[in-house]
Amino acid sequence: MGSFVSKNWKGELNRLATEFWFRSGDAAEVTPWVEAAYEAGETAVELAEMWGGADIERTRSHLQFLAKQINGFEPWSDAAQPLAVAALERALRRYVAHEIDPATLCRLVDDLDAAFLDKPPMPNLDRWMGNLWNCCDWCDATWTFDKVPHLEAEAVAVLARLAAAKC
Repeated sequence: MGSFVSKNWKGELNRLATEFWFRSGDAAEVTPWVEAAYEAGETAVELAEMWGGADIERTRSHLQFLAKQINGFEPWSDAAQPLAVAALERALRRYVAHEIDPATLCRLVDDLDAAFLDKPPMPNLDRWMGNLWNCCDWCDATWTFDKVPHLEAEAVAVLARLAAAKC
């Protein structure tokens, strides 16, 4: 990430704010981003509190605050939709690889559905979440991969739809 983050730390802030808002962010990306923001001259107190990324909920809150303050950006806005689609795509790949459990995926799907339900989809991405919201209905911590094969099938279908939309 290094030099790319340094050159585009404000854009990366929007991406990180979106991913962390939807609980799909990678904590390992926070410290390099904080360092890049400092190198670019940003001095917000919240940066120091995020360095090291120990408190994910606090980091989530700080990223949202900084994105709004610095970029006028909110993770649930129309402008965030492409970033949310990318976060969903990454989560689906992780789910299909069994790196995250059904409850984690379904929490993300529920959050995305709530945030973007009333927003028009981007061109070529009508129904970008497919039927995931329905597949996740009544999801709880007891769900395991073998109990919900329909969820994996829909995850694969949505991944294919998202890949086709990029062509």
